[in-house]
Amino acid sequence: MSSFEAQEASLKRMLWVGAIGAGLAALAGMFGVHDGSVWRMPAALEARVQSALEAAGLGGVDVAMDGQRALLRGVVPDQASLALASETALHAAGLGGPWAGGVTHVDAADLSVGEVARPFAWSVSRQGERLILSGAAPSDAARAELLAVAATQFPNAEIVDQMRTAGGAPAPNWRAMAGNVIRAVAYLQQGEGRITDREIAIIGDGPYDAVRRIRTDYAAAPAPFRARVAASVDGLDIVYPELQGLDLRDAEPNACAQAFTRLLDGARVTFDAGSPALSAQGRASLESIISVALRCDRNRLTVLGPAEGGAELSRARASNVLAALSAAGVMPGRLQAAAGSGRTLAIAVDAVEAQP
Repeated sequence: MSSFEAQEASLKRMLWVGAIGAGLAALAGMFGVHDGSVWRMPAALEARVQSALEAAGLGGVDVAMDGQRALLRGVVPDQASLALASETALHAAGLGGPWAGGVTHVDAADLSVGEVARPFAWSVSRQGERLILSGAAPSDAARAELLAVAATQFPNAEIVDQMRTAGGAPAPNWRAMAGNVIRAVAYLQQGEGRITDREIAIIGDGPYDAVRRIRTDYAAAPAPFRARVAASVDGLDIVYPELQGLDLRDAEPNACAQAFTRLLDGARVTFDAGSPALSAQGRASLESIISVALRCDRNRLTVLGPAEGGAELSRARASNVLAALSAAGVMPGRLQAAAGSGRTLAIAVDAVEAQP
């Protein structure tokens, strides 16, 4: 082989190596482990769109990605919010559009103007052989998904859908959290789960391993949610020793009244001097009261403020405690506030007559 032929063969080998290298680089770019790869891009774009919508005050809009096409679903309060949602999603990852990368198109056909729920409240409850889902869901798709989760977790139950579609969900991961709450309730022998805005409450009774697992799973709920587990083990409260001997599974009024009395005698809920605002100690003491109120709000609960400072201050303090209970997921329709006559905060419990 002549020197010229050898050089030509070497050049061809270099061209082939370069072509193969470029091909491998292209494949790595398309399928490698990074957010720009074909298989990870939709998930990365979905997270970007969700974050952008949340920053724009539209965190309750459901987002799904079809490749680089964003599908928006749910309810917003007005026409301006419709336009804002589409624009925000399109520009969530760069300029947007077919030639700019990122989100190439936004489909908002399933996004509509309608009711916005305040607070955004939802629940799942086991009642004998029935599982009842009620309250607000952010979209028809979310509603259908939660019904599917319920059917999987409770295959022998009658699933009752009392949900409605409404705007106002507090975060893009609301749907995932609601599904997890259904799964948590499935561990219990009886109980329910509630999400009120960003507050999650798991309420009920079950075996020790099940309750321990739920407490572990919800020890640190994903942001922006906060979770409380008000669950007993075969009727025994394993968190608050003051409640030993009291069985709150049936929310019997006398047992609930005793529970409140024991807790309020042991850790008084206090207020800033001359003010209706809870003190730091009072806010901490309120956690145990919330736990009992979540289990006992089948009854009517009347929060009675301490008498010190007069009736107006007493009623204002009771109203602040009521607001804290309601925000934590205690049913607001079962709460009322009144001026009290005692030295400390008290909670009266009265049975609610069953509806015919």
